[in-house]
Amino acid sequence: KQATMKLGFPQQLKYKLKNDEDTILNQGKLFTLPRTVTVEKLLTNFGHLMESRPSLGTSRPSTIPATVISGLLTYFDSFLPILLLYPAERPQCRSIRGKYVVGVDIAKERAMSQIYGAEHLLRLIGELSELCK
Repeated sequence: KQATMKLGFPQQLKYKLKNDEDTILNQGKLFTLPRTVTVEKLLTNFGHLMESRPSLGTSRPSTIPATVISGLLTYFDSFLPILLLYPAERPQCRSIRGKYVVGVDIAKERAMSQIYGAEHLLRLIGELSELCK
C-alpha cells in the first residue's frame, strides 16, 4: 500500500491568495522587496518551534523539521521564478536577482527565500496542497 499525505488548505488562506492576485493583476501593485519577515525567517522560526516539541511517542525532539524546512527553502528558491510569481512580478524578481546575484550588492548575495515573504510562501503551500490531492 502506497503512503499518502493530505495537506489541508484553509478557506481563509485561499481568500488571501485571491485577494493578493487581485491586488497584483488588477490594481498593478507589487509587494515591497525585500520583505521584513522573509520566507527563511518564517520557516526557520517554525522549524525551531517544531524541534522544541517532542516527537510523537518519544520524549526527545524530532530531527524531521530541519529536513522539511531545508526542503521547503530549496523548493521555494527553485520554484519562485517559474511557478510562484504572476507575470507582473517577474520584472521585479529579475531586478532583485540582478541586484543581489550579479549587481551592486553582490557581496550581500541572498537567496530568494531571504528576500520574499509570507505572501509568496503561501503560494508555495497552495501549490503543494494541490500536488498532494
